[in-house]
Amino acid sequence: MARLDSIVDISHHQDQAIDFAKLRDAGIVAVIHKATQGAQFKDKLYDQRRKDAEQAGLLWGAYHFGEEEAESASGAAQAKHFLDVVGDPTDVFLCLDYESYTHKDTPNVSHTMTVAGARDFLDAVSQKVGRLPFFYSGNTIREILGHAKGDKPGACHLWLAAYVDEDKLKIQESWTAWTLWQYTDGKKNNNGKPIPGFGPWDRSFFDGTQQELEAIWAK
Repeated sequence: MARLDSIVDISHHQDQAIDFAKLRDAGIVAVIHKATQGAQFKDKLYDQRRKDAEQAGLLWGAYHFGEEEAESASGAAQAKHFLDVVGDPTDVFLCLDYESYTHKDTPNVSHTMTVAGARDFLDAVSQKVGRLPFFYSGNTIREILGHAKGDKPGACHLWLAAYVDEDKLKIQESWTAWTLWQYTDGKKNNNGKPIPGFGPWDRSFFDGTQQELEAIWAK
């Protein structure tokens, strides 16, 4: 099967000005950008970059970094915040970023979103937009669920994070296969593959053709 290596994900951490037309000309067809984290944080570069990327003809995506739930930061509250920032979700790839998280001042205390919180987030998004978002995770969901199957996460397309050779990939048992595979975070020791003119960024494979990617991108 054809495999597409033309998807990048970025955030405010890539703080340089980005010419999205040049990014397209470098072979990239889709950009996934951080939109929100928790129930309050908004990526300040999201809005303008969406306009610029769409004007350049690139597929656009948005992801939410899930945090542990609190009274004002339930999974549903985080979903509302995410969709408020995303804006019109038509043709926009949506995703929950589910990974281990600690605060720098308490490095031994986990602030990872619970599976129940993730389920509430996914339910709230699907009820609002009529489709489930993608689910991004790697070791975190495997460590939390073990061999159990998460019915709601497993109903989402999996965007797998794993910086290893393909024969060493491990997929949590809620899924039978990945749809996107983030195979590098741009670092030399993590299969770094710089984009000409831009440098090393997070990159992902899609297990199919560009036409097949477009067919499921925001469906």
